[in-house]
Amino acid sequence: MDKYSLINLLAPEDRDEISRQASNIVFLRAIDRVYNELDSAGAIKFNQLFNQLEDSSYSDEDRFQFLRECMPKFPEYLVEEAIKLRKELNSSKAY
Repeated sequence: MDKYSLINLLAPEDRDEISRQASNIVFLRAIDRVYNELDSAGAIKFNQLFNQLEDSSYSDEDRFQFLRECMPKFPEYLVEEAIKLRKELNSSKAY
């Protein structure tokens, strides 16, 4: 049995919360990687555009599309960070 299948013993709302938190970790790591690759002018422009987007009524999909356009490597990094998180979990010792 996969040790991660034990998550199924949790209440559905707890599983959903864990999934959301893991997604947030992956998302933030991917943004951090791409943002760190921007030059200073690119970072300033990104911040200005993102702040405008954040202050508006755009949907999450619109915001995600913005990230894909401004940071073409973002989707690739999302996948890589998800894989890295899984490897980290697999290599960690049991408590």
